[in-house]
Amino acid sequence: MSRLLRSRQSESGEGAGVLRKLGIIGGTSWSSTALYYEHINQGIAQRLGGFHSARLTIESVDFADLISLEDANDWDGVAKLNIDAAQKLQAAGAEGVLIACNTTHKVYDAVAANVDVPVLHIADAAGDKLVADRMSRVALLGTRFTMTDPRSTSRTPSQGPRRARRPPRHQARHCAPPTDC
Repeated sequence: MSRLLRSRQSESGEGAGVLRKLGIIGGTSWSSTALYYEHINQGIAQRLGGFHSARLTIESVDFADLISLEDANDWDGVAKLNIDAAQKLQAAGAEGVLIACNTTHKVYDAVAANVDVPVLHIADAAGDKLVADRMSRVALLGTRFTMTDPRSTSRTPSQGPRRARRPPRHQARHCAPPTDC
């Protein structure tokens, strides 16, 4: 994510540059969206100081709609919901998109294929941090969709940590506010 949020030189080549605008697909749940918003802005303020804050646009989907689609195993519907949100963010000027839900990353490839801006993947950021911290083993906790989908670890760098899996009886059906999805 830091590559997208990194400031770039102004067109004149002078000054500290401007922040790129990030679009967040949120509402999955609203509490996780609030956490992403808070943490991104804290990171920008820490890095740039003063009164700086992130340039963000949020497209909030109805979590109940998402849950209904997941329960029906309608991943095409989940993809359409997220593609529509990503396209709205792109139209609003977002230079990159972030999906604020681990489970929804199951449709990441469909979303990324339907917009012309980068879509950030949670596993890339997590994998980079784990490798940088020299972690050799990591536990992944998530919904049953996250825990059973092989794509949830397919993006982890080959030199990265091994994932410890919990037995199915420990997998949550859904997460709900105020927990992170």
